[in-house]
Amino acid sequence: MGLFGLFGKKPEPFPENGPVEAQRRWFKETSPCDEVSPTITETVIDTFSNNPMIVLFVILSMEHDLIGRYRAIGENDTLKPKPISRSLIGRILYEEGQPAFDEVMEETSSPTPNLLRVKEPMRKAFDCFETAVIFENDNPLAHLGLALICQILHRREQFRDHIEQGLSTLGRWENESIPKELIGEAEITELRQQFDQLKANY
Repeated sequence: MGLFGLFGKKPEPFPENGPVEAQRRWFKETSPCDEVSPTITETVIDTFSNNPMIVLFVILSMEHDLIGRYRAIGENDTLKPKPISRSLIGRILYEEGQPAFDEVMEETSSPTPNLLRVKEPMRKAFDCFETAVIFENDNPLAHLGLALICQILHRREQFRDHIEQGLSTLGRWENESIPKELIGEAEITELRQQFDQLKANY
């Protein structure tokens, strides 16, 4: 991949369809991914389980300099087991895509929207949110963002899938404790209304 040439010595291509051991070795031997703890590496490999989307994750992580943030998660492996690491990686990806998503929404709500202006931000937001929900599917904010982008792109099936995933999560959260760092209780009703309105109008 030409992208990797931006990071000094060009590494070997990521073994997309290779055995787990080959992927593990790639992370261990490829800078800057070799700075990440084994806990994070194993979490990533386990999460994708040979899903080709792992290549997109690697590109996003290197292109947008997210390796340092993953490294910070794994600084104390004993306090951050894999389920927590997985959630935090998903949160990092979501946060990385949010400014790009805001840019897309601002353009599409203007009197004379021009999608060509936000082609790259839209791609970044979609890719970040899509990989984020692989790590943490219970993220209604990411699913709402994906649904809105799919609506713009007229991807009806994907749009419906993200609406249903978001509503399913909110339904569980209404009867469970809410992860306060992601969303407050007062926002659940507003989010549900947004999902319901999108579902009804599209």
